[in-house]
Amino acid sequence: MAPSLIVAIVGDFDPTFPTHAATNDALRHASAELGIEIEIQWQATEPLERDLSAVRAADALLCAPGSPYRSLTGAVAALRHGREQGVRRWAPAAASSTW
Repeated sequence: MAPSLIVAIVGDFDPTFPTHAATNDALRHASAELGIEIEIQWQATEPLERDLSAVRAADALLCAPGSPYRSLTGAVAALRHGREQGVRRWAPAAASSTW
């Protein structure tokens, strides 16, 4: 069985926004190339102001491309949690490094 990974994308998914669809496609492609099963979970930013449970359950965080976010407070809270708890996190412009 292939290893599995939960990737939480912090951002407000819009299927008509090309970079959001491309993000899903890129993660699926990487999954296939690496032989790793991934579960992509887009996390809307407004609920993250009150509840980080979905972020806590993730193996990796990705800061979604595009802005503005509906809640910058929620997005920052999720990414802060990742930084403080040592969760791997990526920004689209720097996908090969963490910050």
